[in-house]
Amino acid sequence: RRTQLNEAIANQEALRQEAEEQEPNPVIIGTEFFDEETDKKINSGKLIEVIKMRVFTRDVPDGDTVTLNLKRKKIKDEDGNRLDDEEVITLTGTVNADVAIVEYEVPDYSNQNE
Repeated sequence: RRTQLNEAIANQEALRQEAEEQEPNPVIIGTEFFDEETDKKINSGKLIEVIKMRVFTRDVPDGDTVTLNLKRKKIKDEDGNRLDDEEVITLTGTVNADVAIVEYEVPDYSNQNE
């Protein structure tokens, strides 16, 4: 039993050392829109002028900039008229403690048909 425990500890140490030796692989691991006043995640609701998004990262150094593309599909005006099939917006933010905050300025499409 003690031998198995020692082997398990040695295996864990080897795995830990191997993980530390690997090159960091900077990635975005998730995003969420949030309400700036309450700091709570936004799951649904009406669009407002500016929406903030948290971008969760891994292995991205503090101070580095992350860039992501937000794709809006089936864009409609306030009357429900289709305006465009797709729009891609590029957002950037600076990483601090594995999180970047980006702002998305929601365009006003209400005057587009005038």
